[in-house]
Amino acid sequence: MGVGEFFKRAAKERADAWEALRSGRGLDYAKEKAARDLGTVKKFSDGLAKSREALARDLTRVLDSSTLGGGSKNLDATLAQLEEVLIMSDLGVDTVDSVLADLRADAKAARLTSREDITTCLKDSLVRILLRRGGQDGVAGLAVRPEGEGPTVVVVIGANGMGKTTTIGKLATRYRREGKTLQAWGERANAAVVVPKTGQKSAAGVCYDAMAQAVRDGVDVVIMDTSGRLHTNINLMGELKKIVGVVSKFRDGSGPDEVLLVVDASIGRNAVAQARTWSDEVGVSGLVVTKLDGTARAGFVVSVVDELGLPVKLVGVGESVDDLRDFDPVLFVEGLVGS
Repeated sequence: MGVGEFFKRAAKERADAWEALRSGRGLDYAKEKAARDLGTVKKFSDGLAKSREALARDLTRVLDSSTLGGGSKNLDATLAQLEEVLIMSDLGVDTVDSVLADLRADAKAARLTSREDITTCLKDSLVRILLRRGGQDGVAGLAVRPEGEGPTVVVVIGANGMGKTTTIGKLATRYRREGKTLQAWGERANAAVVVPKTGQKSAAGVCYDAMAQAVRDGVDVVIMDTSGRLHTNINLMGELKKIVGVVSKFRDGSGPDEVLLVVDASIGRNAVAQARTWSDEVGVSGLVVTKLDGTARAGFVVSVVDELGLPVKLVGVGESVDDLRDFDPVLFVEGLVGS
């Protein structure tokens, strides 16, 4: 989330706490908040279990055989093995180079004297990359237009099988719970759905109908699903540009508030090439990483953020509606690397 959004959320939490105290529910509120916070930590930890187990196994093998106190040669040998482990975790060569530079700097300052020191430095380095490159402060929340300025428009894009429609259903449910006004997933979320009219083949035309209805009915949020397409399909990419153009007509030239690219975590580093092309062609405001709980290659998330400067906004860590979570760099790295 941006700094402003952070303070808004903090202010709301303080107001909720004061209201709970005034109504005699202070202890209940504290218990509920603690349960929510623990639940978020557990979801990230459980969702990254496969990646953490693979990385922890390889890190243990390297660090157990290292001799940190044996001079620069031993350190270089350890870092060379770490480099191989991190690249195999789909962190990417450039990102791994940045991490190793941090490790060497700590070694030069005599801060690496144990395996725990290396693990701590590794986690610190990964968090710094995510915070430095992933939006204003590394925790990039979804954009929301001020009240009275028309609907917030979220366009969801990606290749077939990435989890776009499921993500939209979960996102619609989230907006409904937050008090926003929005066939199978739409009904589950209790959200209005605009579908093509009989014989209507233009995706941009459907987009126009949805925007016109949203403006007319005073809808708060419009989420646009797009057909799955490869990032190399020129014709379909052109169709997406038309959709963005239609939104602009209702906005005095400004496009969607969010263009979210959904990627399946199992594709690993291939997501970098996809994200680069999509971003160049239609502009991507952030990533949604789905099926994070089903892969041992979650390290690619850091490399996407590092190489493209795109924030990860949401992650899917399970099957239920509540398993679409805001991305948290610290929790992600802790869940990826472990203790």
